[in-house]
Amino acid sequence: MNRDIIKTANDFYVAPQKECIRVSYKMRIKQLNIMEQINYQDVIDLGFKRKNMNDHIFEQQNGYGWFLVRMKLYKGIVAEWSCETRTVQIVRYKKNDVQQRLQVSNLQNLKNHIEFFTKKRKC
Repeated sequence: MNRDIIKTANDFYVAPQKECIRVSYKMRIKQLNIMEQINYQDVIDLGFKRKNMNDHIFEQQNGYGWFLVRMKLYKGIVAEWSCETRTVQIVRYKKNDVQQRLQVSNLQNLKNHIEFFTKKRKC
């Protein structure tokens, strides 16, 4: 079946052959990115480090201080846990610029990525 997806500011319109179905933007994003939340203690147990940031505006708005939870995997490659979404992204940096992001789907997938980047293997 041929489908065209047209993105507007708040909605996606998925158009099959003869009919047009309105799908909310948030629902479509959920369907495209099904990610399991990963708990803070799980990433800390894997070796992630927490760095508290001094962002008084964020603290006033949210009731807690902003912090980063990261683990260096390889030169220029870092795993970052988001305290807001409780998900992990693997980010490739070149100097201070983000080159690429990879969303990690679950805890087991995260463990596999960590093993891939950190374990020394004999070739």
